[in-house]
Amino acid sequence: MLENNELFESSMYAGHGFGSKKSDVDALLCDGKTVLTIMDICGAMSLKTHYKNVVTVYIKRDKRDLLASILEKNSSNEDKVNRIISIDDERRNEEICDFVVENNGDHNASADKIIELLF
Repeated sequence: MLENNELFESSMYAGHGFGSKKSDVDALLCDGKTVLTIMDICGAMSLKTHYKNVVTVYIKRDKRDLLASILEKNSSNEDKVNRIISIDDERRNEEICDFVVENNGDHNASADKIIELLF
């Protein structure tokens, strides 16, 4: 898909490739649907260059809780270390997103806030 330019964004995380197909997003938009997706900041900025009316939401989490979550994950130590190293850089993305939602462990409340912002 990457070679055929089918994706408008892609990234690697924990040894797995992720990406968003242009055709999938286009099909949803043509049907009049709203697209809600989770991606890193590079993907979000790419989305903003391809489509108008893109809204970005930064999910902010307490650093201690984030570290605990990373350490509890079933992933390699290398993946955990890389994730921890990137935390401070990723937190700077808060400044370039349209909205910030606090995630204090209540995922339903965070989701409700995002829905409130977007709809």
